[in-house]
Amino acid sequence: MKIAIYAITLHGARQAKRLAKTFPFADVFIAPVGQEEYPEADELTLPLSGFLPPRFKQYDHHICFFAAGIVSRMIGPLLEDKRTDPGVICIDDHGQFVIPMLSGHRGGANGIAFQVSQALNATP
Repeated sequence: MKIAIYAITLHGARQAKRLAKTFPFADVFIAPVGQEEYPEADELTLPLSGFLPPRFKQYDHHICFFAAGIVSRMIGPLLEDKRTDPGVICIDDHGQFVIPMLSGHRGGANGIAFQVSQALNATP
C-alpha cells in the first residue's frame, strides 16, 4: 500500500512527523514552513494545485494536514470512479479531527482514518 502524507503548516509538519512513526513506509511531503521541524521529509512545493494532482493516482491513500475545503477543491476535478479513486483523509493541523473524504468504505480510507486517529489520539 502506498501512502502519501502532506502538511502545509508548521503544526501540520509536527503532526505529520508523529504520524510517520505509524506509517514508516509513507512518503511525507512538507511545505517549506515546516521543513525545519521535519527535515527528513520531502519538500512540498506550493501551490498545492500544482503539486497534488500529478501524484493523485500514484498513491492508494493521501493523508492531508490541511482544510477539507482545500482538499475538496483540489481533488474534485481528479475524481473518476469510486472503485479506483485513492482514499483521501483530512486532518486539522493540530491533529484533533480525522475525516475520511474519499473512498472510505470501498477504498479503505475509513480504516486508515481509524489508524490515524489512534496514532494521533484524535477524534475520527
